[in-house]
Amino acid sequence: MELNNDMWNQLTEKIASTFRLTENELIGLRKNKVAKLIAAIPFNAECENMERTSLTHLSTYMLAKDPACKPVFSHNESDDSHILNRIKPLNTFRGGLNSIIKRGINLLGLIQLEDHQHDLEIDKKENKYNPILNGIWNYTKQRKMLVSAIGGTPCPAMDKVMTIEGIDGFWKAG
Repeated sequence: MELNNDMWNQLTEKIASTFRLTENELIGLRKNKVAKLIAAIPFNAECENMERTSLTHLSTYMLAKDPACKPVFSHNESDDSHILNRIKPLNTFRGGLNSIIKRGINLLGLIQLEDHQHDLEIDKKENKYNPILNGIWNYTKQRKMLVSAIGGTPCPAMDKVMTIEGIDGFWKAG
């Protein structure tokens, strides 16, 4: 099932009301491809309680990107053992097509990996923990594994939200 624009607008309206977003922040959220991907996964996988799951995951994302909470959600050593550890709060689903859920979660993992790669110089300057910079993750190996896992499960509805080639950073708004 595809998350259509009406459903996306309804979800973002609820998030905007809950988080007291300004009109400009709501517009930014609606343009945010990562947020839309997070919201779309339960719909694409046809899970039970799609709207509830989407709102729960979007709420977690909103907390994680908020400046007051971002340090709590930032990557740390406890996340190192597996590329998907840090995004486990976004990996709770009831029912649905497991292959599509895994595809979406792997895509989020790839977004996270690309964000770490993109931030190498900034993180080095700011002495911020980064598993690639610290030699814990091998960017090339992890990327190859994630791209293979994503590519093995086609999902045109998810591709309308984001493709492997369309990844431009985990917390970016655009």
